[in-house]
This record gives sequence, structure tokens and C-alpha cells, in this order.
Amino acid sequence: MPGVTSSLQESSIKPLIIFYTLLAAGFRTLPFASLTTSTPLVSAMNLSKLMLWRKGNSSKTSPSEIPAEPPISKYADVDRANRRPSELDYPVPFYASGTIDLPIPSPLYRAKSLTTSHLRALAYASAYIRGIFHYKPTPIVTRKTIIVKAPFPMVMKYGTQIQLHEASALRFVAEKTSIPVPEVYCAFEHRGMKFILMEFVRGRRLRDVWDNTPPIGREELLFQLHQQFRELRSIPHPRPGAVCSAVIGPLYDRRIDLHGQRFGPFECEKDFNSFLRCGVTATSEIEVVANGYGSEKAREELATMIAIQNKENRKICFTHGDAHSGNFLIKGGKIVAWIDFEMAGFYPEHWEYTTAMTTGNSEGYHFRWWRKEVGNFLKEYPEELQGEVIRQDLINWRIREELPPAFRYPE
Repeated sequence: MPGVTSSLQESSIKPLIIFYTLLAAGFRTLPFASLTTSTPLVSAMNLSKLMLWRKGNSSKTSPSEIPAEPPISKYADVDRANRRPSELDYPVPFYASGTIDLPIPSPLYRAKSLTTSHLRALAYASAYIRGIFHYKPTPIVTRKTIIVKAPFPMVMKYGTQIQLHEASALRFVAEKTSIPVPEVYCAFEHRGMKFILMEFVRGRRLRDVWDNTPPIGREELLFQLHQQFRELRSIPHPRPGAVCSAVIGPLYDRRIDLHGQRFGPFECEKDFNSFLRCGVTATSEIEVVANGYGSEKAREELATMIAIQNKENRKICFTHGDAHSGNFLIKGGKIVAWIDFEMAGFYPEHWEYTTAMTTGNSEGYHFRWWRKEVGNFLKEYPEELQGEVIRQDLINWRIREELPPAFRYPE
């Protein structure tokens, strides 16, 4: 896999890591909640307040690497006959539960040449330095994802909404394919903040170079995408038929749930589709599930969506899940990295196409030209796209918001 850091030796960067370790030791009790994107510099007064906070809030709690994120639940009761009883008067299945229960391997994401403690120290120090010198401290925990470049070819992604299974997906793709992805050095959670330390790959986003790329260069980039997606979709499934993450764990998709909830894993596509439509299995249920959306047009659209989803014999393929023009890095006319694998996993074969066609701002320029090109490197699924558009309109923005929190966000 091309990349600068893949050839780094422990002896060449260990002094820098030791330096960062010392910095981390000095600031290790700085609250992670202070890392926000409010202002470019912090005043001397705010810095002195930070030091006073540190003096009065010292802690010896050491961070620990956690196992992969477990499934939301252990019971498999999507079918109507096995529906989980509810105290609520909504005849809707407990649809978001995982329908398979497998032991999840512990993701010890670290480079073989460096100890985990060194990598953790590097990540902490980068975050603390960034927090002290570039961001205004605040007691409110940030909900943003922040990306920080280290002084050597590494980048750290951290935030409260980071999906740690992105690290496992990157490792999985690197091991199974020749697709260029950043190398992952470590990933962990500490005090509610999640960290992924990975390789920094130099390149420009596809959307930023497209306009200035000649037609022959565009054809070459589209051909590379076609070849790489074909390779991605050919990865053998460790559990054939299951809709799940790379480690047979839960999935995440911000287009389905903007509250950051995970869902699954699912034994089969049928269970996944039941989740997608909130357990609705007949058009007559729409009035019960979401009062006010039981119009004749809604009934017809819902029936169309269910018929499309109920098609059988679809393959389950490994899927990036967020294929838009900002997630491919280009250098010298070549794709040098795929990034942003937080929504990756094993999905029905059409999922890559339908998400690529519905990701982003439909009114934006980059999205419009991207939609025109998607069919040049991915197989098209027009029926499934129609069903997904209906689902997003009826289910995501209407029915899902009508459901009580206990149904939308199961514990």
C-alpha cells in the first residue's frame, strides 16, 4: 500500500513520541471537553484558568483500550410472531435490535513496531496541545469530529461521535484488498472521547480537482474507481448473508439516524429491511405508526417501497457506505487514498449505489456532477434507488420522528 509512514522505523520517530509523552504527562488531566473549535487562539487568562482547573482536578485515572463496540442487544425478535412486548401502545416490532449474537474480537489497533502506550501518549499530547494553543476551552463536551495533523506523517481523528469500528474497517480493507487506505496505528476511547491515530496521506479531494482535470484524466479516475469498487465488493464475507460491520458488529449510518445511534448486526437482509422501515410490514400500519401520514399517496409509496425491499437473492457485499467525491484523495492523477470508513460494512449489493446517489446536499454543485458519474463506476439499481428515496422521505423524516424514543433509540 503506498504511503509515507509505512516505511517509518521505530528509531526514527521514537524521540518525537517520547517528547510528546512528556508533554502528555504534563497535561494529561486537561479536560477533553475543552477541545472545541470556537477561536483560533486561547488568551492568557483562559490558559491560567486551565492551569488552575488542572491543579484542582488532578486525576490518576489511566485510559484503557476498549473492546469493539458490542451489538445493541442480544435478542433476535424482528419477526412479528416474536415481537418484543412493549409498555407502549405501538404495534411496531423492536426493529433496531441486533439479530445475531457473536463474540466481537477486541480491536487492539496498534502498529507492531511501537508500544500502545507510546501511541496513546502521542494521541493525547496532540489533542492537548491542539486544545491549549488552538481552541478556546469550554466546559461543554464537543459533539464535533476534529482532525489534527501531527508534526510527522500521522493524523489523529477524535471526538465524541467517532465510530471506533472505522479503524477495524480500515484494517480490514487494507488486509483484504489493494485499495489504498490510511494505515491505522491505534484506536481507543478515554473519558467519552474516541481517538483514531492513522497515517497522513497527501492528496487533494476528488471534488477539488475534478473541474481542472482533462477528459482523459477523468476517464482514468473513473476507471480506477470502477476497479477498486469491484475489488471492495469481492471481499469474502466472514458470515455470509449477515448485514454487519467488518467485525460482525453493529453498524452506523448518519442518514438513517442523526442521533449517532448504532444498529444491528442483522442475520439477513430481511431483518435489515425491517429495521429500515421501523418494522412496518403492511400499508395499513402507517396510520398507527405515524398519525397524519396515512394519505393514499403515502400508502401507495409505502407499498412500492416494501415490494422493492422484499426482492430476494441479493448479494451482501462489503460497502464503503459514504461514497462521495470528498472521500477520495487524488495525487498525480491517481487515487492515493480512500477515507472516512465510519459507515462501512457488509450491506445488500445495491447499498453502495443508493447511498452514493443520495449522499450530500442535493442542491450542491459537487453532488450534481457526482450523481452523473456514479453509474460509470458502480452498477446501477434504479428500483432500489426509488425505494430508498421513498424510505428516506416516509420513514426517516416522518415515521421515525413520530415514534417514541424507546422505539427509535433502543438501549
